[in-house]
Amino acid sequence: MLAALAVAGDSLQLDSGLPAATVNILTGLILVAVLGWTGRRTR
Repeated sequence: MLAALAVAGDSLQLDSGLPAATVNILTGLILVAVLGWTGRRTR
């Protein structure tokens, strides 16, 4: 999943001219969302 996100982020970066940190921010947000969602679900 992270590899697909990195490839999509690189494509988005090249097409839109976004800075490289955008991919890292999106990856971090998705990880926080997934960890938060699974944390609440197991309780």
